[in-house]
Amino acid sequence: LSAVAVAFAVDVPPPAPAGESPAIVTVDFDHPVSRFFSDGALGAGVDGQGQGETAEIYTPRNLRAMRSAGLRALTYRLRTELAVEAWHWNPHGRWSDPRRRRGYWTSSDRPGRSFGATYGYRLPRRGNTSDQANDNGYSRLDDGDPRTFWKSNPYLDPRYAGRSAPPQWVLIDLGRARRVGALSVLWGAPSARRFVVERWVGANANFAVGPLSGRWIPFAHSRFAGRAGGQSVRLSARPETTRFVRVVLMASSHTAGAGSHDVRDRLGVAIRELALRENRHSRDLLRHRPDNHQTITYASSTDPWHRASDRDPNTEQPSFQRVLASGLASGQRVMVPVPLLYGTPPDAAAELRFLQALHYPVGRVELGEEPDGQLASPETYGALFVEVARALHAVDPRARLGGPGFQTSIPDWEAWDDGHGSTSWTRRFVAYLRSRRALGELRFFSFEWYPFDDVCSAPAPQLERAPGLLAGLLHRQELDGLPPSVPRVISEYGYSAFAGRAEVDLPGALLDAETAAQFLTLGGDASYLYGYEPQPLIRESGVCNTWGNLALWQSDDAHRIIRPLAAFHAMRLLTGRWAQPGGGRHVIYATNVGAAGTNARAAVSAYAVRRPDRGLAILLINKDPRLARTVRVVAESGGVSGPVEGPGDVFALSGAQYVWHPRGERGFARPDR
Repeated sequence: LSAVAVAFAVDVPPPAPAGESPAIVTVDFDHPVSRFFSDGALGAGVDGQGQGETAEIYTPRNLRAMRSAGLRALTYRLRTELAVEAWHWNPHGRWSDPRRRRGYWTSSDRPGRSFGATYGYRLPRRGNTSDQANDNGYSRLDDGDPRTFWKSNPYLDPRYAGRSAPPQWVLIDLGRARRVGALSVLWGAPSARRFVVERWVGANANFAVGPLSGRWIPFAHSRFAGRAGGQSVRLSARPETTRFVRVVLMASSHTAGAGSHDVRDRLGVAIRELALRENRHSRDLLRHRPDNHQTITYASSTDPWHRASDRDPNTEQPSFQRVLASGLASGQRVMVPVPLLYGTPPDAAAELRFLQALHYPVGRVELGEEPDGQLASPETYGALFVEVARALHAVDPRARLGGPGFQTSIPDWEAWDDGHGSTSWTRRFVAYLRSRRALGELRFFSFEWYPFDDVCSAPAPQLERAPGLLAGLLHRQELDGLPPSVPRVISEYGYSAFAGRAEVDLPGALLDAETAAQFLTLGGDASYLYGYEPQPLIRESGVCNTWGNLALWQSDDAHRIIRPLAAFHAMRLLTGRWAQPGGGRHVIYATNVGAAGTNARAAVSAYAVRRPDRGLAILLINKDPRLARTVRVVAESGGVSGPVEGPGDVFALSGAQYVWHPRGERGFARPDR
């Protein structure tokens, strides 16, 4: 056997003290735990950027540098889905109301002339104050303008979703506990025929920002008949104290404004303004203003109706043609996005026909992105998933569709209690698909992995926790009913969703390498590193002065490359030394790390793989910044144990190769090799 040992260390620690027991890594050749093909399993993602940045990033020099990381699988991330925007993936197409250039947009499925960037369009019927992108939009539920309105997604109406159509709702976050006794609603068209008003009992109702704590309960007077126009209702004889109020909309009037000719205009529910008061004669508790300093509201869904004038000039997505021409896919099939929360089934079908006409190497098709981060319920996402999946499979029955592209949530993804005690997002999503006889449409399960929000604390203890967090999350999905036959995909990963030094230093590189190797060991299908594009250092923390970014290459503000970062070196070791470049089947074997009298089990991780060239590669990661580890590798086969023998090479990434020097936005690495 030939052996390749890939050793990582957080820093250059002092040598192991005399008498320190070595960490013993046992490779069990009797127990292969998973198999993978490196070209499809180790990848990275490209994403939307700011105005003009696509052309700056997609230069020959940058693309050569990006490809040199060896990450041959590619995913295309969809920023518009996080920004509450409709995506025109082809600038050519048709409006449902072409004379006034507004309505429901369907991009053309004919490729035509190549174009470099595509754009999102802000939705004028938006119900969420906050979003997951630039967060510079606002809700129409309390913008102070009775001419505007929020409207729910018409594809969630029983006309499309049938009897399993989920009820729509709007949520008001008053920011702190207030005394609430009355609600006023100015309805749009269509209005709600019935509605229920509830209050939250507990600490946190927003499952997008932390674990749920509490439950919804009805006000003393909670059930009302809706009346077109405006109405005020008394919720309790004595005001109740709460921070969160939810209005559940039980049925639609199915009416539309004068001159409407599109059936979608009369599907769903619309609200022009909301108000909460202590009693019907007291002042409104909401701040009504057309910016994100209004009182925060969320809505179950948003109508994707928009106008040509709603184009967002500040964000752009690289066109499919530009990504294809970049060579980043390395001839492999690409995981492509289809808008779900803010798209339409006809547009989704047109996108797939467009990609087929381009002869685009489509692999997986991910429906939507981060629905949980936008408070979409499992049933809401599930209903839209079914509609879009059926439209796509009508174009190509073999298309591998999946989702939901969860944002990171530890220990699990949650949603409000469904009334039967279930708060598991995954369990209810799977149950919904099964109830619609559509579970077979889910051909992979995707999520993002950024385990640490805290970018100010010492990273070593967090690195030791990381493997247990990922393994626990995957195990809970099995307990929640996700079929074992559905492939698991990490659609994005990195140290944190927030910028910090760890991302550009060795701790981030360690986490990146271990995430990819551990996920494959646990049976994952593919993982995609986030940060393919060269990026400058930024600061996002208001707690500490830490600068960083998720990137393989550090750049200036114009995305001109300055130097490789630690993550680049980690990926080169992973794709070129641990895995064998060029594909071929790899077999991962069970490993065990142990040493008496030390904490080596938590500090040292090992991942052993038999490569297509029959070589054995062992990825060793030491997460202890204070202590070097002596490691002895033992092979176990047929009940016989012995040292791994044969010629071998050691490729290391440690403080001997890379040291980060923090200097704010001018930070740099030296050495950097």
